[in-house]
Amino acid sequence: MRPWLSVIVPAYNEERRIATTLGAIRDYLGRQGYESEIIVVDDGSADATVAVAEGALTGFPQSRVISYRPNRGKGFAVRRGFAETRGEMVLFTDADLSTPIEEIERAIPIAQAGHDIVVGSRASGDTVRVRQPLFRQFAARFFNLARDFLVGNGGVVDSQCGFKLFRGDVGRDIFARQRVDRFMFDSETLFIARRLGYSFIEMPVAWADQPGSKVRVIRGALELFPELLSIRLRHGGLRRTNGEVGASRDRTTA
Repeated sequence: MRPWLSVIVPAYNEERRIATTLGAIRDYLGRQGYESEIIVVDDGSADATVAVAEGALTGFPQSRVISYRPNRGKGFAVRRGFAETRGEMVLFTDADLSTPIEEIERAIPIAQAGHDIVVGSRASGDTVRVRQPLFRQFAARFFNLARDFLVGNGGVVDSQCGFKLFRGDVGRDIFARQRVDRFMFDSETLFIARRLGYSFIEMPVAWADQPGSKVRVIRGALELFPELLSIRLRHGGLRRTNGEVGASRDRTTA
């Protein structure tokens, strides 16, 4: 049976916490009245992430672990996961589960009300339980300035939160076009969505910083401008043509 919801969990060297994360996700999904699938995408881990994830998913129907080498980046992992999904709705969420899976209960009605993408956001500040270290907060502000200058934000303040819900056909359309493998893939995703006329809305989510982030600030800074420029050059002329996925809607952000 085709799942109604697909959940993608990209993972890189997450052997210590992936079992807890997948346990929380499968327990939540097991209580719902719809069919679901969990897709873990192992992004070239050098530890036991694959074995631990496979063990944590044992007995959960329509779940699987995809693994490849070498490490390619979170953008590549999420893109690979989307290609495997079958759900009418698709969520991708971080392996540290810094946003609780229960937040999907608020995201689904928003999507069903007519939005193609619901973007989890830490921007309000009121829902952040544990903040990032100051150097990461400053790095995020610098990133936002560069992003807004080169590709715009479409009204979304926090494009980088690892919790986003898509209508399945929309997500698969966007990620079939997406090419950035690492940190800037979220900005590319929303840039493509804007060019294709898909609607998206920013939703404040509960969030707590988790130690062990795989985002490297210095590497990210070096990649920032080349990747943002490549997004603008690659997709700047993109337009939806007749017959492509979805009907054009007015884009709404909040």
